Amino acid sequence: MFRIENKRICLCLNKSWQPIGIKSVRDAFSELVNPFCQALNIVYKTNEDSSLDYSQIENIEVLTWSDWINLPVRDCDFSIRTPNLEIRVPTILIASRYKEVPLKTFKLNSNSIFLRDGGVCQYSGKKIDRKDGSIDHVMPKSRGGKDTWDNMVWCDKKINSKKGQNTPEEAGLTLQKKPEKMDPVPFSSYINFNGHVDWGIILNK
Repeated sequence: MFRIENKRICLCLNKSWQPIGIKSVRDAFSELVNPFCQALNIVYKTNEDSSLDYSQIENIEVLTWSDWINLPVRDCDFSIRTPNLEIRVPTILIASRYKEVPLKTFKLNSNSIFLRDGGVCQYSGKKIDRKDGSIDHVMPKSRGGKDTWDNMVWCDKKINSKKGQNTPEEAGLTLQKKPEKMDPVPFSSYINFNGHVDWGIILNK
């Protein structure tokens, strides 16, 4: 079983409240003691039966470590115990002096080609499951083709087998689009915002 310290449930934001990464609970506590890091205390509306209505936020507080350790631990919270107290686990941190937006870059491999092409065969235009597709070298390697972004495409295995050592023109095939290198994208594009209910405020702000 995962120890709570290792759970990656702490979303990190820059000073403009843009997502820049995800940290484990252990790393989040290490960051929060820094005077230039704060945590968000999200206060949800309470229903008549004392349960929390996660669709309605009453207040958001930006707290430093000294204030955070005095927060009560609610039934919905994770917490860490020390010999002297129980501390609520922060779910959103703000790096108040960090203004950059990290970019995710892509290595040239089969996963990146699949992602770039959206799982769509670049000859038939049909979406192909991973098990039914493969990487095709537009100019076959046997004829000098290289492992490059503009020479590799996602392809139906059956079409790939039919194409063999031919060029697309020789095999009577047409590329759906010109294959190109993947540009870096903001890291936030690859954050799964289902990691914790609190993270939803970033999508709705």
